Amino acid sequence: MRMLKQRKKLYYEPKRIYCLLLIFILVLNISIPVQAYPERTVYIRVFKDASYQDMYSSNTSELNTTMTYVSYPFFNKWNIVLSPSYTTCSGAPLESCGKGYYTVCNNTQCGSTCQNNSSTPNHHKNFDFNYYYIRSHASYSAYDLGFAVTSAKLCHKHSGGTHDTCGLGMVSGNTFGMAKQTTSRGTMLNVRVIQHELSHCYGCSDHSDAGERCIMSGGFDNNYTYNLTSIWCTTCTSNFNRTAH
Repeated sequence: MRMLKQRKKLYYEPKRIYCLLLIFILVLNISIPVQAYPERTVYIRVFKDASYQDMYSSNTSELNTTMTYVSYPFFNKWNIVLSPSYTTCSGAPLESCGKGYYTVCNNTQCGSTCQNNSSTPNHHKNFDFNYYYIRSHASYSAYDLGFAVTSAKLCHKHSGGTHDTCGLGMVSGNTFGMAKQTTSRGTMLNVRVIQHELSHCYGCSDHSDAGERCIMSGGFDNNYTYNLTSIWCTTCTSNFNRTAH
């Protein structure tokens, strides 16, 4: 009788082990996300202009931290590994402004009206003026993307004639971007503006809030979580070209 009970125990033991293994496998599959796309590394040459170097010194630790946070949703959603390397750039028009980096240009001291192009004369710190200068003088042909960071109070002329310093970033084409980075805005907003500009490089467009949070409409400007699964709305997800670079 004792032997029969022992055999019965031995008979049911493999079933218990099998069930435990099955539960473990199911839990493992749920907890570890499977990337839907093959891994894609994108090499970015990041240029620090004179104003950025003035505000943050020559230390790249802050920028490296920012770019690490920028990269999370690109990897989590698209399996894109952003691989930045850093250098400096000099000679941009903003360096010639007698009002310094952090005071807005005006017609009296800067000698012209503000034009949103690469033409001279122009305000020393016009966003477009500096963007096109840096892009044309930057060496990034060996990289997938070029990107400049600035801390100057860059100005812009709106179509209605308003002159302000609200511009935060710019992309022309899809291979070079530029964004403002300042200590007063803080790391989170600095991250969001770079994510926004890089998304332009992948085919996303600016739009108003359509009921979904999206990086292209400022939907994450108050979200302090960096390791997000996605920062794009349904439309931008559809338009995102992950193989653009």
